[in-house]
Amino acid sequence: MCVIIFKKANVSIELETLKNACLCNPDGLGVAICKGQYWAVKKYLDPKEKDLKALITESEGKTAIFHARIGTSGIKDKRNIHPFHNTDFLLFHNGVIPSLNGIDSERSDTSLLFRLLENKALDKHEILQGLADKTGSKFCLVEREKDPCFFGAWQEYKDLSCSNLNFVSFGFKYPKLTSYFLSETVLKKLERLDLEQIDVEDLEINFLSRVIKPDDLFTDDRIKDYLSFNYGLTNKELKQAGF
Repeated sequence: MCVIIFKKANVSIELETLKNACLCNPDGLGVAICKGQYWAVKKYLDPKEKDLKALITESEGKTAIFHARIGTSGIKDKRNIHPFHNTDFLLFHNGVIPSLNGIDSERSDTSLLFRLLENKALDKHEILQGLADKTGSKFCLVEREKDPCFFGAWQEYKDLSCSNLNFVSFGFKYPKLTSYFLSETVLKKLERLDLEQIDVEDLEINFLSRVIKPDDLFTDDRIKDYLSFNYGLTNKELKQAGF
C-alpha cells in the first residue's frame, strides 16, 4: 500500500521509523529534500542502513518527504519509485487508482497519473482531491515555489505526517483495505456473483494475512477456492462469472 512520510524542517526522523517503513514497503525508497529554491530527489531500489543514516543526516534541519513503495502495478525499478517529478512539480501517492492500475505492464498507476498531470490545462488539485475522495488514496503534491499540499486522510506519528501507520508496529499486519486493492478485472467477476453479498474486505484480509506478495496472491484459483469454501458457490456459478 506504500507510505508517505512528511517531515518538517524542525522535526527529526528516527532510523527505526525509516527502517520499518522500508521493511513494510520493500519495493523502493524515494525522498525529496528541500534545499532552498529546489528539491533534491534520491531513489533507492534496495536501501541499506547506511543509506538511511545518510538521508537522516542530510535531511536534518530541512523539510523532507519520504516514500516507501510496495508495488501493486508496474515493475520494480527506479522509474516507478516516487516521487515522480519534473521542473514544475513533484507527486507522491499512497493507494491504488483502479482506472490506471494494471493497464501498462511496466509502469505503475501513479507514473501514468503523473504523465496525465503534466498537461498544464488540467487542474491538479481538483483531480487529486477527486481521486482521494473516490479511492481513499493519499497524495502529496509539491509545486514550484509553493508549500506541499496534502490530499486524503493523513495521520500524525512522532510529529511526522504519514499517509498511514501500517509500518509503526511492523510484522506484516495489514489494516482493512478497500475493494480498490483488487484489480478491476477481479471486481467485475465478483460483481457477476452479486458483490453486495460478498465481503470483499474480509477476502483481502484473509489473503493478505498469509504474507504473500499481492501479485502472487489474488489469482483466480485462490479466489475460487475462497468463494467456494466461504459462500458455497459451485464451479458452474464461478465459471459463469468468468473465473
